[in-house]
Amino acid sequence: MAFTSRAVIIMLLIGGVVCLTSSSISRLVKAQIGRPNERKPTPAPKPSPATSPPGKPTSKLSGTKCSYTPVPTLSVKWPKFLTATLESCAGDKDLAASSKLVSSQVKTAEYFMEDLGNGLTIDLVKIPAGRFMMGWSDEQAQDGKGNQHEVNISYNFYMSKNEITQMQWRMIAEAKELKVSRDLNPTPSIFGSNALFPVESVSWLDVVEFCERLKKKTGKPYRLPSEAEWEYACSAGTTTAFAFGSISTQIANYHTIYFGGTPLGLEYRRQPVPVCSLGVANAWGLFDMHGNVGEWCQDAYSENYVGVPADGKAYEDKGNAKRVTRGGGWNSYHYDCRSRSRSLSPLDEKHSFIGFRIVVVMP
Repeated sequence: MAFTSRAVIIMLLIGGVVCLTSSSISRLVKAQIGRPNERKPTPAPKPSPATSPPGKPTSKLSGTKCSYTPVPTLSVKWPKFLTATLESCAGDKDLAASSKLVSSQVKTAEYFMEDLGNGLTIDLVKIPAGRFMMGWSDEQAQDGKGNQHEVNISYNFYMSKNEITQMQWRMIAEAKELKVSRDLNPTPSIFGSNALFPVESVSWLDVVEFCERLKKKTGKPYRLPSEAEWEYACSAGTTTAFAFGSISTQIANYHTIYFGGTPLGLEYRRQPVPVCSLGVANAWGLFDMHGNVGEWCQDAYSENYVGVPADGKAYEDKGNAKRVTRGGGWNSYHYDCRSRSRSLSPLDEKHSFIGFRIVVVMP
């Protein structure tokens, strides 16, 4: 992954994650990206299967003329963040081959920090209560048969602003006194070897243990987001395919070879990137919701949302060994990274393209 001297990246500063602009830090991140763990990364696997591509595009970017417009890089320090609205250059809202900037805005997040000790924290953003239409409409569904339904989330909740990082994971995994039901590998990830990378190669069972340990440590009811909470938070009040309207690889990390190359500002990085490093959050201040690593949800997978609660709670089915993942990863095509796209994986499997973030409901 290449950074310019003005690229917006993140660093762990006295244990907290902040967004900065610096050519010297840029060089450091470039060096870290090329420094994997002792285990040699396996070749890039095929994109994780999406069970949803109603709406999957059938056309490619061929003969499309568009003036690619990059999102401006700004020095923005958390809790201020940059968000943007993009428009697809291909004229197909779901065909995010490349995009032009429509607008950008600096906003301020409402959040709190959870102290893990030794100066390390997790930032959690407030997500307001509200109603939304979850899933695909008939118009969006490829076969004309959507699965859209109204969900009423009647409570505020807090969601970690980015995927759980390798440093945050290690802090909890190494705390043997917090063990609830299973041991955790402190260094499970295939890619990267520093605090900036998202943890990956962790199973659903592992991340539930992480949440239970964090709950035990803090006394707060931390858990994985429900699938409804995840989609609601990702969309951040939008109804478009992506929270940004469209996406490009300037603001999201996903698979681009589908387009036969890297046209108009696209870059296929073939691995995760440090959290927040692409510098643009959705309208509620959440980073990396589209791509980078897919994210485990609490829910058992239910085809077409059969039996799924309409109040935002997770769908539980103890006899179902498959769990929902959302957001798509670094190896996912753009249509698997849409706000409504769903994937699934057995709860005991580990993949280099799946990580997680956490939520908590405060009294």
